Amino acid sequence: GDHRDLHSFPTRRSSDLVISLGGIGPNFLIILIIAVGLEYGAIVALWAAFVLGLLIDSLTAANLFGLSSFSLAITGYLAAQFKGHLNRFAPIFQYCILLLVVFVFYLENDFIYHQGLNWRFLTLLWSHIIPATLYTFIALFFLFSVTHFGED
Repeated sequence: GDHRDLHSFPTRRSSDLVISLGGIGPNFLIILIIAVGLEYGAIVALWAAFVLGLLIDSLTAANLFGLSSFSLAITGYLAAQFKGHLNRFAPIFQYCILLLVVFVFYLENDFIYHQGLNWRFLTLLWSHIIPATLYTFIALFFLFSVTHFGED
């Protein structure tokens, strides 16, 4: 049987790392793939996402093997579309773009992960997608600010 239900929600995913609040933690793998996409472009980001996603899924015996690769590849591709262009925007818009990229990851990842289950979209959105997006984005903001990532 499938043990993915909202009673165990919010769930920790194979790519969530140790730091968590209320069972939701920032996903540092998303941050890494975004950084790779912004720095090296789509091809490198896609390969990195594919390999790291499969590695994470294989190490954690994920319910949906390959979901991490798929979700991270989309994230890396989206981030790579702003390679060399992100700093053309005001900083607030740069971070809004990155927030949107993180949101897309959680939206499509959770949508696929919970397919076929009797759940309400708004429940999923408010209980996991938005909190996980914000938590990961805060970590991204902090890491990018501290390292001055993307600055010329």
